[in-house]
Amino acid sequence: MKLELKNVKIAASLSQETLAYTATLYVDGVKAAHMENHGHGAADSIHWINRELGSKVQAWAQTQERDPRFPELAVDVEMLVHRLLEKYEEERQLRRWCKKWIVFQLPGDGDEWRKMLTLDRAKAVKAIEQKYPGQQYTILNDRFQTA
Repeated sequence: MKLELKNVKIAASLSQETLAYTATLYVDGVKAAHMENHGHGAADSIHWINRELGSKVQAWAQTQERDPRFPELAVDVEMLVHRLLEKYEEERQLRRWCKKWIVFQLPGDGDEWRKMLTLDRAKAVKAIEQKYPGQQYTILNDRFQTA
């Protein structure tokens, strides 16, 4: 099963204890549910369009890999949606950075990205190669140029 979020709207200013958001959940390309959380600490509200599909998704979610940060918690649709929301927010942040800086990564940086205060790719490549001779690097801006 492939879960996907569309029409995501995050209201950071309303988020108190949990993330305040609304989104539409698609399962294998089919609109499946409307999701929301008001940010007051309660669980997400899931409004299934098709209850039978909702039951199948819930059962499937329980077979998914547990989050290593919270191994004691069983996986459910809400947890999977929050994983997608985290990816959505990270992607959004990275796109913002790429509008202002050259963003790059070296081996061993893990999930961290380095920023260079320029948008001139040639200048950035030259500076990276001078500062980190012989090291492989990934320039994140390349991912978003055609996107």
